Amino acid sequence: EAKILETADILYAGDFNRFQAGNMIVANCGYGMGSNRFYQNCRENSNLRPLFDSGKYNYEFIDNLIKTYRKTYSKIIEFWTQMEKCFRWVIKYPHEIVYYKFDKTSVTVNANKHVDLGANYTCYNRKEFPNAPPDSWHNLPLLTFRNDKGTVFINLPSGRELRYSHARIIKDRYKGTISWRWGKLWGGSIVENIVQATSRDVLAEAILMIGPFNPIVCHVHDSISVLIKKDNVRFALPKIEKAMRRVPEWAEGVPIDIETKVKETF
Repeated sequence: EAKILETADILYAGDFNRFQAGNMIVANCGYGMGSNRFYQNCRENSNLRPLFDSGKYNYEFIDNLIKTYRKTYSKIIEFWTQMEKCFRWVIKYPHEIVYYKFDKTSVTVNANKHVDLGANYTCYNRKEFPNAPPDSWHNLPLLTFRNDKGTVFINLPSGRELRYSHARIIKDRYKGTISWRWGKLWGGSIVENIVQATSRDVLAEAILMIGPFNPIVCHVHDSISVLIKKDNVRFALPKIEKAMRRVPEWAEGVPIDIETKVKETF
């Protein structure tokens, strides 16, 4: 299995290529990409297709990659299921709110007044528990799912919220597909939204700390480009790195690290 993961970087490897196929596999698998879709993406890539046409790689190789990833990172797959379950619950029961806490314990307030959805999340009726979650949860990072007139809100640990208007479940041959105004949703795509939005919030806090002292010329996804005078690099860089590594209070426990490079051009 380790050998399979090591061979995942089949394109764009090397010091001068920041985006690698190995990274692409890990990133997309983390949001639910399956064997068929990944194989199709490889076949449609002009650089990768010759490797498949020659027989060096095939569907079986891709399928093994996906299976190995999901076995190795089973907690990620479990998280897809949990998030989809929370989302479906508030669609089905719009009068209830689901609180998901990021720890391994379970909190019970009153067994007759709430519904346990699993070890990490609990559902409360809005009328019976207007002040939920309980006081014992206030110091834990939470995700909150609620439904307001057909719009599902996911409140992030930072306090910001994601909105999904016209959320509903469409009956099909499976257990029903989650649909909203702009398309369909499933556990992997919900997790993608949560992770990317939370990453944005972490980056935003760093930007607010760095910006007043060092001009930020651009920021893309998880990176910031800062303009620094040459004679000030050795003084400014450690401060920038410190700001980037700072973990916001609402993200306590999240591992954050960075890489920095000094260049004359981006």
